[in-house]
Amino acid sequence: AMAEGVQGHSEFKGDLPFSLKFDFNRDKVKKTLGVANWSSPMFPIDRWNKEGYQIVVEFRDDSPAAIISSVVVQLLH
Repeated sequence: AMAEGVQGHSEFKGDLPFSLKFDFNRDKVKKTLGVANWSSPMFPIDRWNKEGYQIVVEFRDDSPAAIISSVVVQLLH
């Protein structure tokens, strides 16, 4: 799911998983999902394994105020 304007996309209109919102910054996502299982050392991307799903959240940049640009959810096997 992409936020408005990311790579020319319109914002995903459905509900994001785990009550996430595109206007959440990294701190708010961590308060919602807990400590990330993995964070990229090079890009503003965090990953969680939660309730049988892998949730990958990319932020617009590395600043503390940066909001979500995309969310990818996959079922863990």
